[in-house]
Amino acid sequence: MGVGSFCYGFGISPMYYSWGFFLPEMREEITLTETQSGMVFSVFSYVYHLLGPLVGFLMGRWGIRSVVGFGSAVAVLAFWLMSRADSYGDCMLAFGVLGGIAIGFATILPSQTLASNWFLRYRARALAVVLGGGAVVGFFTNKYFGPAIVEHWDWRTGWLVIAAISAVTGLVGVALIRSRPEDIGQLQIGRAHV
Repeated sequence: MGVGSFCYGFGISPMYYSWGFFLPEMREEITLTETQSGMVFSVFSYVYHLLGPLVGFLMGRWGIRSVVGFGSAVAVLAFWLMSRADSYGDCMLAFGVLGGIAIGFATILPSQTLASNWFLRYRARALAVVLGGGAVVGFFTNKYFGPAIVEHWDWRTGWLVIAAISAVTGLVGVALIRSRPEDIGQLQIGRAHV
């Protein structure tokens, strides 16, 4: 569950919460209107929610590790492109569309499915541990990361750092995630030996 918590926390929190920190500078430099910046975030939210059935199907077919790896690769591309954005269209493609795809594939459903696959008994606690990673990393993102980037560097540097975080998170996920305990000769926690 530690790996799931790490991947969920570092996969979603830096990019999700940094949008608000970087937005004032981005709006000034790129001349985004309030409507445009809100639309980018709305599209991002719609994309990752709409991907649920596809992500579920692909996890069943190719496993959580492959889906997380793909999502993390898209995240690296999305946030690298965000660091180079010069227009509303660039932000829409990078954050709205590719960022939504990245989060849909790399974080929410894979993390919850991982906890459910490994735990029959104490499943709610396992889910709380995994999703708690988002709260912990989100706290540090809001308290330290976002403000430090805005104070010492700029939003473009922030998106590059988030792209690097996404790369590390993806590598950890691909190296350590096992979709089911049966994959390594174990049983689901709470399942009796037959």
